[in-house]
Amino acid sequence: MTAQRENRRFRAIARKRVSLAGTISHPHAGWRVEVKITDLSLAGARLSLASKSLTEGDRIKLALMAPTLWDPIELSAIVAWQRQDGDRVSAGVRFDSHREEDLLQLFDVLAVS
Repeated sequence: MTAQRENRRFRAIARKRVSLAGTISHPHAGWRVEVKITDLSLAGARLSLASKSLTEGDRIKLALMAPTLWDPIELSAIVAWQRQDGDRVSAGVRFDSHREEDLLQLFDVLAVS
């Protein structure tokens, strides 16, 4: 395995496999779509969604629903990558919201997932 490929697999914060519902919206393009969150960390998430065009660098809003919360956690995120995965799109996002309240809620979700 090359050093470049090894670096791509390294994560500063490990992600945890989850199966959570959510929605993403693109404030500039004006659309909103339901997603399934398949892995999650304090730094980002992997999403599965119906074919919707995302571009690396897009700024989106993610509303994450968890059974332990009354209201969704709303986070700002940047699309890190996306690829077609059969009839769905997989995308990785990194959170750029660093509010203490958001991080504490994410921590709680990760602790019970």
